[in-house]
Amino acid sequence: LILCGSSLSFMEERVLGYESPLYGRRTAQFKIMPLDFTTTLGLWQGMSREDAAVCYGMTGGIPAYIEKVDPVAPLKDNIKRLFLTPTGYLFEEPSNLLLQECRNPEQYDAIVQAIAQGRSKISEIASSTGIPASNVKGYVDKLASLGIVERELPLNETSNKRAVYLLSDQMFRFWYKFVPQNIGLIQNDMAEMAYKRIEPYVSDYMGTVFELICRQYVYELARAGRLDVVPASVGRWWGTDNRTHMQEEIDLIVDDGEGAALFAECKWRNEPVGEDVLQKLVYRSELFRRQRKSYALFSKSGFTQGCRDAAEGRGDVKLISFAEMCERDNAARG
Repeated sequence: LILCGSSLSFMEERVLGYESPLYGRRTAQFKIMPLDFTTTLGLWQGMSREDAAVCYGMTGGIPAYIEKVDPVAPLKDNIKRLFLTPTGYLFEEPSNLLLQECRNPEQYDAIVQAIAQGRSKISEIASSTGIPASNVKGYVDKLASLGIVERELPLNETSNKRAVYLLSDQMFRFWYKFVPQNIGLIQNDMAEMAYKRIEPYVSDYMGTVFELICRQYVYELARAGRLDVVPASVGRWWGTDNRTHMQEEIDLIVDDGEGAALFAECKWRNEPVGEDVLQKLVYRSELFRRQRKSYALFSKSGFTQGCRDAAEGRGDVKLISFAEMCERDNAARG
């Protein structure tokens, strides 16, 4: 007997909870996670790689949403049809999910909107929403259990003071970034005008999505035995540079926990990545004491000749283009 449900709260509380007749009697339970980008790309034959990345960034690898994307239609049409029309499949999806999973959907909506606007700490969320901080923590924990929000610390940090909250559900991220400020246009069947307002900001939105895709690719390389560093811990880092007292950030660090680390930057830009990006990455990596360091640059649009020459001269740098990442079996071929 296999029981399957899309409502996490119902499955966990009513089906597997302590008062359920099935409590303690299950053979196994699985939380089915979203598909990764490489798998999703294979389902959208005929779509350009860049458009596929954007569609991944607005569906988050959820199969039900992936099915609604038309791979032969222009990206613009998919966004308009799914998000920017009153009858769009994803137009009311966040509201419906919060209504289904949460007892106070209005307050959860306010919290998600605050996080989407960059309020990343409990105190900031409380100040923005007017909800007491003591209540915000419980709401955020509930959203985290649903996979909508995640709590993040700089890699290998343990202090709760450094924790921030982010939207981990990519569909929620896309919706809350672009739909609320255009709701009037959408409700009055002005999808084209809403899209024109959205289009200039899609590339900026993709920065975080590309970091996620790069992180997935790192694990692909590791599984194929093509990564020099064992990915014991993988994540983002941010903090103060004690040399300049400026805030710095590194998109991706792969740490083996035994003295070796890979430092990486992920750039979703329309121009090739230059040598300056590599120099900044090496400079920031000096904040970390590691016996062995290596570097990687991920780029949507390739690399300048100066960057290639610098990487070749160092010998400890991988330059990985988005086109290379999209070769489905590339990691396995070696």
